[in-house]
Amino acid sequence: MQHSVNDYSKIWAVAGAALLGAVLVTLSVAFIDRPVERLVADHVLNYNSRLMFFDGLASPSLLAFPLACSYLLFYAVFRLWRRPAGQGTELLLKLSIAVAVVTLAKDELKWLIGRPWPFSWLEEGMYRLHPFTNDAWYGSFPSGHTSVSAAPMFVLWWCLPKYRPLWLVVVFSVMIGLVGSGHHYVGDVIGGFFLGLGVAAGVVTIWPDMPDSAKQEGLPFGKKKPWRQQKQKDLVNAGR
Repeated sequence: MQHSVNDYSKIWAVAGAALLGAVLVTLSVAFIDRPVERLVADHVLNYNSRLMFFDGLASPSLLAFPLACSYLLFYAVFRLWRRPAGQGTELLLKLSIAVAVVTLAKDELKWLIGRPWPFSWLEEGMYRLHPFTNDAWYGSFPSGHTSVSAAPMFVLWWCLPKYRPLWLVVVFSVMIGLVGSGHHYVGDVIGGFFLGLGVAAGVVTIWPDMPDSAKQEGLPFGKKKPWRQQKQKDLVNAGR
């Protein structure tokens, strides 16, 4: 099997992103996480209005998994009816698969790494890793809410580049909200960011790109679906 230069460039890009993520997480754990968490504890956690503001920023992340599961169920029923999948349907399926995959990945990494939560450090002084544990004091890294937000947003980043600033706003809002509300360290959301990026890159690499007609219109739906056009013709021919 021959590989193109573009294939190798993608591999190097993914490897570079993984290395960058590892460096940023390491620096954050060593120098940034505890000072920022102390700042949050002193200036946010004791003020309900500030806490509600940051919780609100993180709230979009709560919708990703239930919406993805709902759509996967819908798609299964849709396909049982033997309806051909349109461009919009395929895009939503791609987003849902990214959320499902990243959810499984982040759960395994949380168990594998065993990083204490911010409240574990604030209340008990726990900061060292404890791998392979299901204890409630551990499971902070990577941020699950960040990863399930970043994965679909980066799928959209590649599939609908016209709205890239919007996708980034969503991801960074969730990250700021999670750190500001004390739910995660800075290093946790960085890890979730790169995990979501990696899963999204895998999904869009394995799955063929959207047709140019849809990209030119800037929407996932593109032209009318052939089966719907045929149905309209049948109705006209039947005299309805």
